[in-house]
Amino acid sequence: MPPINSSLSRQSSTLIKQLLADEAPHSTSECARYVRDNLPEGVTISQGIISTTLHALVYNTRDYFSPNRGFYQKKPANENGQPPTPTQRAAHLLKSTVQGLDEICTINLRQVSSDELEQLKKLQQIAAYLEERLGELQ
Repeated sequence: MPPINSSLSRQSSTLIKQLLADEAPHSTSECARYVRDNLPEGVTISQGIISTTLHALVYNTRDYFSPNRGFYQKKPANENGQPPTPTQRAAHLLKSTVQGLDEICTINLRQVSSDELEQLKKLQQIAAYLEERLGELQ
């Protein structure tokens, strides 16, 4: 097995940090796609290096966390650089939840049964309710 290219690991870390800078959750596959799309032409990287980089960001720094299995996110900071308050963390969690529900509710109608469509409509209503309440916190 060839040794891990530390230069490639550093590039991977830099690119993942760029992607996570928006403080929104991103899936492992989204991170991998972003890294591969932004490496120089002809440079390849294994999923293992990307996974190791994500793991290291979460467990070796205080700036990143995994909100759900297979997702990674930069911790939000206050304008003054201080850690977020519990209310700010809750607001960020609600915002991420609404974004996730919106993503789930974006569907191809040909691939969804009528029962599933009804459930998705309920999820949209829940997302709308959460978004309204979120406005009260901000």
